[in-house]
Amino acid sequence: MHGGEHLVSLTTMKAPAVDMRVAVKGPLACVKIGGRACFAAGPSFKTLTDGLCERGQTQFLFDLTECQQIDSTLLGLLAGLAIRLAQTNAPGADCAVKLLNANERITELLESVGVDHLFAVLSDIPLDETGLEAVRADAATGRQGLAKASLEAHQTLMELHPGNVPKFKDVAQFLAEDLKKMQE
Repeated sequence: MHGGEHLVSLTTMKAPAVDMRVAVKGPLACVKIGGRACFAAGPSFKTLTDGLCERGQTQFLFDLTECQQIDSTLLGLLAGLAIRLAQTNAPGADCAVKLLNANERITELLESVGVDHLFAVLSDIPLDETGLEAVRADAATGRQGLAKASLEAHQTLMELHPGNVPKFKDVAQFLAEDLKKMQE
């Protein structure tokens, strides 16, 4: 990634398109997510957020105004990001990951998997969209990248809340076995 502002448009596999647009403003990364944030976007989402963290972004604002839904993979990756930032940011710092204009479906998912405490959920606030620019993401992730990102996300959700173990243990086990087969 180069310089100031970035936009990522992702269309992966046969899943509905996910559109992510990113503007970097000092230590803050503003990410506008549109469409369905599902497992197929997981590797690109993780690459994007990891890269932004490596560049020094310590605060993230995810505008979900146009996001129809988030699945457990993207939620687990979001939770992992929130944990990582909470561990590296100064004690007592503001919540590092803010979710803007999340719909009822998304807020119910946050609560049902017990991760709502990791985020500041804001509503009815418009995002200043100036500075959003395009960057093409590599859509050729492959099955192994998808499985790895999804496994990491589900392991995070299970570690965060014991009630998630029965929900995700079979998925995590399947993904771990699938990854092992791919690496043989």
